[in-house]
Amino acid sequence: MMPVSPKGLMYRRAATNLSILLAVLCALCSAARAQDLVDPDSPDAVVERYLQLHGLEDLRAAQLRERLMSAGGSERLEIAENLGDIYASMLGDNISPQRRRELETLSKELFKMVPSVDSFGLRIKLAKARYLPAERVAERWRLELTSPEEVTEAQRVLGEVRKVFDDLARSLTRRIDGLKRQQRRGSEIDQSKIAAQVKAAISQRSSAHYYAGWSGYYLALLDDDANEARKAEVDLGWMLGADGRTPSLEQLGSALLRYEHVGWSAMAIALCKSLEDDHGGAISWMRELEQSSELTPRLAISCSHARWRFWHGPVAGMNLRSRSLPNAPRALCRSRMLVCSVF
Repeated sequence: MMPVSPKGLMYRRAATNLSILLAVLCALCSAARAQDLVDPDSPDAVVERYLQLHGLEDLRAAQLRERLMSAGGSERLEIAENLGDIYASMLGDNISPQRRRELETLSKELFKMVPSVDSFGLRIKLAKARYLPAERVAERWRLELTSPEEVTEAQRVLGEVRKVFDDLARSLTRRIDGLKRQQRRGSEIDQSKIAAQVKAAISQRSSAHYYAGWSGYYLALLDDDANEARKAEVDLGWMLGADGRTPSLEQLGSALLRYEHVGWSAMAIALCKSLEDDHGGAISWMRELEQSSELTPRLAISCSHARWRFWHGPVAGMNLRSRSLPNAPRALCRSRMLVCSVF
């Protein structure tokens, strides 16, 4: 065996030390990778922030779907909620019908993968994102600025989201009833926590009924369907305290019109009555709105819109019981309305 020179011994020791250092670094990297799911500075989190900063939402969604496959616990729920927000944002964009259907499918798959996600809030958000572009098409249809294909797609979307909102409203009613039963069981229950859950569920139910009503109105407008308009009235009536019944003018008088969603619901009810050929009722509801001192500025401006004034004057003096009001219903239901998202 050849003797090792001092220089060779130095190189051998350096190689040994380097091996130890590499082993330590590998161990540290493995530990870092194990903490990626909870570390805000993990590679996954850094990549997600980069994609979000540069507006690369398709890539960000793909990255989140991949992370969702292996994530667990609260991290899994957080990823699912972020992914749902991305889908909602994409659905609100001006996209092709094919792309819209792809996103709708991805949204459904998300709820199947993570059933424990806050389904009510996220489902309402996704349905609302689908509704808003269809609303814009319906408003452009008033001005004869749409193609038949656009109208057909809007009708499909409105019909589907109307059902989604109605189903959510019924499910939330069952949840509210169940929570209230828990409240009555005794002092062992955390009453403040249950009360907060009831309040949140009531708010979500109102939101579901509100958009179900507006979806129904636009569907009735595009289909010229009086029955659909009557169903929309019932949904919108929840904002006025009708709770599943057709709302009345007396309920409008006592409604809190300073809350914007209540005022817009009342206006939608007037529009629905116009589609039902109840022209006198439509005028009465609009007049009641105009005379209210509690309207928000945006709603007050809409009520005094030039087109409304154009037909309101001559029609108001006629016999409102007559069914021969010239051009009145179309003047109302085709007038350009500012429809606002208030939830």
